Amino acid sequence: MSNKDCVKAFTSYLSKNLAWNGAEKLRQLKNMTFWCGAGFSKSWDLSYPTGVELFNIPEKNLCGNEDLNALRAQLGYDPHADLSLDEIKSIIYFLDMNEKYPDIQSRYIDRENVRILKEEISLLIKKYFNTITPEIFLNKNSYKFDQNGPLSGDQKDIIGFFNKFSRYSTGAEGVAEGIRLNFISTNYDFLIEYILDSCIGPDDTLFNYTYRGITPKKIKGFQLDTKIHDHYLVSNLIKLNGGFEIIKKGKSYEFDYRKVTAKNKCMPPKLILPSREQDYTDQYFKEIFSKAIRVLRDSQALVIVGYSMPEEDALIRYILKQFCETAEDGLQKEIFYIDFISNKKGAQKHLQDKVQQVFPFVGMHKLPKVYTYDDGFVNFVKDTLPSMK
Repeated sequence: MSNKDCVKAFTSYLSKNLAWNGAEKLRQLKNMTFWCGAGFSKSWDLSYPTGVELFNIPEKNLCGNEDLNALRAQLGYDPHADLSLDEIKSIIYFLDMNEKYPDIQSRYIDRENVRILKEEISLLIKKYFNTITPEIFLNKNSYKFDQNGPLSGDQKDIIGFFNKFSRYSTGAEGVAEGIRLNFISTNYDFLIEYILDSCIGPDDTLFNYTYRGITPKKIKGFQLDTKIHDHYLVSNLIKLNGGFEIIKKGKSYEFDYRKVTAKNKCMPPKLILPSREQDYTDQYFKEIFSKAIRVLRDSQALVIVGYSMPEEDALIRYILKQFCETAEDGLQKEIFYIDFISNKKGAQKHLQDKVQQVFPFVGMHKLPKVYTYDDGFVNFVKDTLPSMK
C-alpha cells in the first residue's frame, strides 16, 4: 500500500458516487465522514496544539486562577510552577471522584466548588488556546467566520478541497443524492466551522446546513433561524470532547463564537478535561454520542485525519468502531487513514496496525478496505485536488 494507492482509491470513490454522472435516475446518497483529530488542525496551522501542548500551561498564564492554585497546593503541587498535563489529570480525577462519591468527599470539597473549579480550568484552557493560535471568530457584522491574518497557500488548498464536495451532492429533486460530508471531531476549536463557512456564499451561513447533535437555544451575536433541518440539505458536525463555543445555560446550550474582548465576557465552555478516568456523564455527551454512532453507521466511507487512536481514548475508540462493528458491516465500506507525519520509514505499516487495533478483522478479512497516507493532510489535498472532478 502506498500514498499513490490511497489517492487513487479516494478519487475513484468520488468519481463512482457523483450525484450526477449523466444518468437520469436518482443516485443513492453516500455518506462520507471525516474524523478529525489534533493533526487535522495542525495541518491548517502548526501553532494549533496537540493535547500534550494544550494541557501544559506556563505559570505566567495562571494569574487570576487563585482557586485552582489553592487546590494545587493542597494536593502537594507547586502553585508557582507550570501546570502540566499529568497534574491536570490528577486534579480532574480528584474532583470527579469527590463529585461522584459524596460519602468520601474531602473535608472542604463539595459539589458546588467542584463545579466552580472545573469551570475555572475549562476557561483557563480556552484562554490559553487563544494565546497560542490564530483566532477564528464569528463576525457580528457579516455573520461569517473570520481568521486573523491572510490565508496561506496550503490553507487555500484545504478550503478548495472541501469546496469541491459541494458539487458531489445535490438535493435539487428534494432527495439527497451523491456524496454527503459529515464531520466528527475530537478537537475543541472552530476550524471546521470556518472551513465550511468559507465554502458557501458570502450571504449564507453554515448554520442552515449543519446539525451539531444538539440544537443551541441561541448563538450569541447571531440570529439563528434554523431549528429543524431537512435531511436533503443538512450534514453533521459533532464534537465528541465538547467545544470552546459550547456554553451550558441551565438545561439548554448556547454557542458563543464571538471574538474574545473585555466587553464579551468569556463564559466557561463545555469540555472533556483530561483525567485518570474520563467522565462523559454530562447530558451533552449523552446526546451527541448516539448521534455520532448513527452518523458512523450510516457512512460508507470514513476519512480519519490526524487522529492517533490512543489507548486511553477507550470510549472514543469504541464510538469510532461503530463505523464497522463486524467484518460483515465492512462490505462496500472504505477507510482512508491520513496521518500527520512525514513519510517516516515504516509509517505505512504503523498506520495499518493502528487501524487494526480498532477494526481487528481488517487483517483477516480485508473488510472494510483500508487505504493509508503517511505524508500529512496538506500533501494528501495537493495530491488529490488535480483528480477531483
